[in-house]
Amino acid sequence: MCVLVAYICANLAMDRLARWVEVEQDGYLWWREEWMQLFDAENYVNRGRNRILLAGSSEVREGFLFDEFEAELPGFDVYNNALSNHTLEMLLIVLQYIETAYGPAAMPQKIVLGVVPTFLLDEPSISRSYLPRVIDRYSPFVSLDVESQPARLIRKGRRGSVTARYRYLTHQARRYQGALRGVMRAGILSVFPGMADRYWLRLGLVPSIYHHLPPIDQRAQLQVWRRDLPSPPDPVAMGDTVRAQWAALQAFLVAHDIDFYVVNLPQSTFLLDDYYKPVYDDYERLLRSVVGDVPFLDLARFLRDDEFRDTTHPNLAAARRVSRRVAQFLREADAVRHQHPAARRAPSIDASGRS
Repeated sequence: MCVLVAYICANLAMDRLARWVEVEQDGYLWWREEWMQLFDAENYVNRGRNRILLAGSSEVREGFLFDEFEAELPGFDVYNNALSNHTLEMLLIVLQYIETAYGPAAMPQKIVLGVVPTFLLDEPSISRSYLPRVIDRYSPFVSLDVESQPARLIRKGRRGSVTARYRYLTHQARRYQGALRGVMRAGILSVFPGMADRYWLRLGLVPSIYHHLPPIDQRAQLQVWRRDLPSPPDPVAMGDTVRAQWAALQAFLVAHDIDFYVVNLPQSTFLLDDYYKPVYDDYERLLRSVVGDVPFLDLARFLRDDEFRDTTHPNLAAARRVSRRVAQFLREADAVRHQHPAARRAPSIDASGRS
């Protein structure tokens, strides 16, 4: 009994500490397990007001720096909600999950969506995604039925809820380790505030997991792409599916009065001019057709190849440049939104900043 009481008290203390780091220090404590953020109520409950949600796959996790956005857009709380191997279909499920689990007050004021071909064209498909398994295992509220079309969330019974809470409680080691790093960082900065930008102090407390790593051979990675996915997804074949998914996403955003912005993310020429070359024009046409009047920024060729850590993820310096450019785009788009209704059609902007 004494051991059980000690275990419970230790978990309560560490959970309280972790919440402090997450809320007060903007700490991302599920490093390399970013999908677990979805089950931390402190990340969402009543935090939608003045919040900008950064959404997309790992390219957004590495390329959109939440603190750079906050510096450029004062008054907003920016949260990086990107997930590895994310797709358009999974994004809608994640937003529905946030609303179901944490209520309408968790819905952000704005969503900035970073898009790459695999995200738009459902690769990997939800049947091969980790998301259904993660929700089924750790969510105390719902499971995900992937057999229905489209996939839908189903309320869990009491037994399933208790089991999921137990699994989540016993899977806290990584989060608690991150909390201790957050406390260490806060202590150092209280003495040496000028060290706030030192990346080694931020490692494990920010979403990015590649920025401290050296670049890799992009030609070699291109071969890995061809091995894992011999040919790129076909935008023409996927067109009807993408349009239906985008329409469902737009309906959700309109129902919750969420401002929406879309960014076509940078990719290296090894992808644009080689791997994606046979389908890229079709992808771009499909993307622009579904975006319609939504503010859109095309950054596909915004970065040089030497600014990538690999073929698709920017290095830290490039991520800063991308984040500042996207923040500028938000300011430009919002200026258009506040004009007379006849001028509310937002411009599409290419990588050079031209309308």
